[in-house]
Amino acid sequence: MLKQFLIVFVVGLPFAILYSVLDRYLPNSWWPAGIVITLMLAARIGLYLYRRSKGIRDTWLDP
Repeated sequence: MLKQFLIVFVVGLPFAILYSVLDRYLPNSWWPAGIVITLMLAARIGLYLYRRSKGIRDTWLDP
């Protein structure tokens, strides 16, 4: 349980920092959230395609 928490924390920290930086330069707009969400989706899709190319089953997306 602790290991999963640390993995999520380490993966999420760069996205949180990016959101904070974008929010500083683009205040009161949806741009920072949209950019971070788009990058998170791109990272997840990239991970899925990488794992699929290596033959690793993704239990979250593959039934």
